[in-house]
Amino acid sequence: MSYTKINSIMYDITDMIKTHNAFKEKLQGLIDLADYGSGKLGVYDEKLYVSWSWLQSIQRIYYGESRSKLIEFLKNVFDDYKIFNKMINNCLLYGMYTEEITEITTEQNMLIQQWIKGLSILKEQYIDDAEVVEEINKITSRYTFY
Repeated sequence: MSYTKINSIMYDITDMIKTHNAFKEKLQGLIDLADYGSGKLGVYDEKLYVSWSWLQSIQRIYYGESRSKLIEFLKNVFDDYKIFNKMINNCLLYGMYTEEITEITTEQNMLIQQWIKGLSILKEQYIDDAEVVEEINKITSRYTFY
């Protein structure tokens, strides 16, 4: 394990890499949606997935999918990601420019752009639902600087 101490807080670089990869995996469905531009997002096994098949409505019923479940998942994941993002920014703020932190930061910037694109497509799909659109806007407003 590789620890670094910043302002009395120990940062475990190995754990930060695992956490970064876990967020990538959880939000891969947004990247897929951004890449392909269509399909319905769902949540299964604490990860987003895109259903493109003509059986998507059956699949969504089988997994108990709904707009509210999707939005709740997104809010929770992005709330957690906000904390992780602050950790990364603290590392940079205090001069902890390790190779791993630099790689995470570089990839993080690319991922946030893709996630925002996926969220924009999702917002277009649910344009008729003001509550969903509002929640997506709240999420994306945190990352408009990327």
